[in-house]
Amino acid sequence: MNVLWPLFPGNKYRLGYRLALHDQPAYRTEFIVGLGVSLPEDRDTEGRFSEASGALAMRQYFGSAWHVELMVAYGQSRLEDHVTTGLDYRSWDLELMGLIGYEWRLAKSWSLDLQAGAGKVVQKSNPWPIYEDDTLQKEIGEVLAPVGTVNLTYWF
Repeated sequence: MNVLWPLFPGNKYRLGYRLALHDQPAYRTEFIVGLGVSLPEDRDTEGRFSEASGALAMRQYFGSAWHVELMVAYGQSRLEDHVTTGLDYRSWDLELMGLIGYEWRLAKSWSLDLQAGAGKVVQKSNPWPIYEDDTLQKEIGEVLAPVGTVNLTYWF
C-alpha cells in the first residue's frame, strides 16, 4: 500500500491511493483511485479555468521500473469570464489519459516516477468555445493534449 501524490504540470494536483493487485513485484499491476483539483488559471483561448475530479487508473509494470498507466477522470470544470462571450460555464467532464513512465526507488518507503503521455476530455455536459490561438478566430473544441507527471510515493 502507498499514497500517491502526483503533480501534473498545468496547475493540476492529485492525491491518490495505489493498491498492487498481485504479489509479483517486477510485473505488478496496480489499481489507483484519486481526487484531483486544478487551481484557477487564466487561459488565453478560454477564460479562467478550474476543476475538481475523481480518477480511477490501472498501472502495469513490465519486469522493470517501466510501466503503462490508463486513467479515467470524471469531475466538474468551471470556466469564468469566457474570452469572447463573457459568460460563466460549469460542466461535468469525462477525461481519458494514457501514460508511460519510469519509477525510481529512493529509499525503502519512498519512490519517484516520471510519466509522459496524452489526455483528452471526451465528454462535456456544457461545452464552451475553445479557440486555436489568442487571435480567437478558429474554434477547435477539446483536443488531445500532452501530459507529464511527477509522482512522489510514500509506501507503507
